[in-house]
Amino acid sequence: MKNIALKIKKGVGFNWEMACVYIFYALAFFLPLFFLPLAVKPVAFAKSFLFYFATSLAFIFWLFSQLQKGRIKFLKSGLIFSAGGVAAAWLISSIFSLNPSLSFFGAGYEIGTFAFFAFLGISLFLVSMLFQDEKRAAIFYLALTFSSFLVFLLQVFHTVFKISILPSSIFSSATGNTIGSWNDFAVFFGLIALSALCFLELANLGKLLKALFYGVVIMSLLAMLAVNFLIAWIIFGFFVLVLFVYLFYSSLRAGFSAGASRKDFVSPKIIRPSFFILILVLFFIFARGWLGDFTNVLNTGATEVRPSWGITADVVWQSLKENPALGSGPNTFLYDWLKYKPASINGTMFWGARFVSGIGHLPSMVATAGILGAAALLIFLFFVISYGAKILSYGKSGFKKMLMITSFLGSLYLLLFTIFYSPGFLIFALAFLLLGILAGILAEAGTLKTVEISFMDKPKAGFVSVLLIFLIIIGVVFSLSVMFRQYHAERYYTKAVETLSAGGNLGKAEVDMGKAALIGKQDVYFRELSKINLAEISQILSQQGVSKDVLRSRFQNALGAAIANAQKAAGLNPIDILNWMQLGAVYESVIPFKVPGAGELAINSYKKALAVSPLDPSPFLAMARVSLASGDTKAARNYIKSSLGIKGDFAPAYFLLSQVEAKDGNLKEAVRAAEQTALIAPNDTGALFQLGVLNYRVKNYSRAQAVFNRIISLSPDNSNANYFLGLIYDKLGAKQKAIGVFEKIEKMNPGNEEVKLILENLRSGKPALSGISSNSAASSEGERGSAEKK
Repeated sequence: MKNIALKIKKGVGFNWEMACVYIFYALAFFLPLFFLPLAVKPVAFAKSFLFYFATSLAFIFWLFSQLQKGRIKFLKSGLIFSAGGVAAAWLISSIFSLNPSLSFFGAGYEIGTFAFFAFLGISLFLVSMLFQDEKRAAIFYLALTFSSFLVFLLQVFHTVFKISILPSSIFSSATGNTIGSWNDFAVFFGLIALSALCFLELANLGKLLKALFYGVVIMSLLAMLAVNFLIAWIIFGFFVLVLFVYLFYSSLRAGFSAGASRKDFVSPKIIRPSFFILILVLFFIFARGWLGDFTNVLNTGATEVRPSWGITADVVWQSLKENPALGSGPNTFLYDWLKYKPASINGTMFWGARFVSGIGHLPSMVATAGILGAAALLIFLFFVISYGAKILSYGKSGFKKMLMITSFLGSLYLLLFTIFYSPGFLIFALAFLLLGILAGILAEAGTLKTVEISFMDKPKAGFVSVLLIFLIIIGVVFSLSVMFRQYHAERYYTKAVETLSAGGNLGKAEVDMGKAALIGKQDVYFRELSKINLAEISQILSQQGVSKDVLRSRFQNALGAAIANAQKAAGLNPIDILNWMQLGAVYESVIPFKVPGAGELAINSYKKALAVSPLDPSPFLAMARVSLASGDTKAARNYIKSSLGIKGDFAPAYFLLSQVEAKDGNLKEAVRAAEQTALIAPNDTGALFQLGVLNYRVKNYSRAQAVFNRIISLSPDNSNANYFLGLIYDKLGAKQKAIGVFEKIEKMNPGNEEVKLILENLRSGKPALSGISSNSAASSEGERGSAEKK
């Protein structure tokens, strides 16, 4: 019977479990390298797509392996259960979210959705079950190490030698890389250096492997040096110090235990790789200003702006006051920010920034997942730290303990960045994968117990268990279909964006964007589709040789599509100001055509935009534009006043105010508002042009001349500025200068009859506009002013 059983076991076909292991080997190698040629988040989307796909596939295979064996096994681990608790908290918060679809899955690449934590938890569970073997864990680290070599080589070619191995359309700057942000690049290589250092210090390696890991450490430090990210240096240095102190203490204990008396005491070893690395890191921290010259040479100086601890805490507090238990919903910090950001931000250049996270991801998640989510995260972090105590209590030394320490320090190193920084997808994914390896090695060492449930012991319970497994498999397959659908939507979106960027066919862009919207059902797709429809309206109005009936039909179709798509965007994500602003812009665009109720609908849309982002001056400004277009200058002034009350140095508000005053004939007030605009935005040629025209109209020719000269210094071929400068020279009696200016304009605009007539007048000693009717001249000046404003 025993022989028969063995034969049956050997006769089993496909090894589902080993297939899972190979999937995670491949993930360790390809995840740092993988990207997709997409218009939005090509690196983040690619890594989330690969991670979700690989985890889903491995989970399905693992479930099949359990069915094949007739039982299911899992670790009795607080770490794994607490990770499940985090996913459960995110599920509950997502159900009651301000925008459930955004919280459950979002666009697929965001950090902090329910899907994000669910898949991280699944990967942690799977790796803990599959990597209860030292050899497997070592191969995982080697795959990650060899991947880092390729990442480093690609970056050297891209940044140092300017050889575009990576697509230049995606990685256009010197800091473009396959890891994520430039700071993420430093964080990743800090992990690689820390892991290599653990291998050097704790493993009994041969000469070849020692040389390899020394090379890895040097390579990683050079990569970190190219970024020169202070937080990365500090956290990396802290963990090197922890490793050094652990080694020193272990050596000290060994020294005392080795000698029977003080004279036999063995002195602990201080001069070791971790000591030298610690000294180097301290030097890099204190010499960081000097090292800035190195990043300047490489052109890799990069600054990431984030809200401070104080501002993050304020936003979190305001969000919790409204939704204390469950927060605003996973993946909604951006909308908390727009609603609760401090008014002082409007006095900075970051007043319009859309921060998706505060000082760090985990502190920001308190606002989005509430007290329940915060408690779940704290319990999870408690179990992570408690596993450090398990490692210390493990008495044996050797390769197994080295893997424990490496995985513990590596995962905790990465998790610390999620508190003090907002890293990308890769950092989170690697943290959970390393935690899985830590749990697996602890299980192999007997520190964690395994629970086994057989499907055959109790038929009823077994049937229910098998049914649940198949339901889980169906759910995972469905998740895969959602991911592939979102990928196809992003592909079509990328095509549409590329067509528009190249000035291509609007119809083709509309078709591709329409496919993206139909497949992905994201508000951004519908919003961009509405913008395309508005561009089509402008194109329709400029068509010649087409009957009025055809034009009217096309106009109505395009307008209907623009409204419908903007409404769809606002319906999908009503807490995003951009969607309401786009809907308002559609209604605003048809006010000149006397469409009934367009002005009122535009105002209502802008009010809804203001409700979700009360400290944004743009909705009030938009309402002022609508009022001005409707002829209500009093209402326009009031809206402008409200806009300036939110942001006192809002240049577009002063710009519009000058137009309102000019329309009412208050030219002095108009000039004053235009001067304020130019003071705030001294390089804005549109604002300067309006200031110049207004000064020309009030006959302040010297000031107008200075303004138009300023415009020409910024934009020498600006025909409109040159036109008015020529007229001013004529008014001031500088005929030759006026002739020189209009000759320049004639070269830029050959065939312009008005310019030819002006030159004839000037050469014959007549005023520039002699023989040109006042209506024609005024019309010409007005058109130029209008063109410049646009």
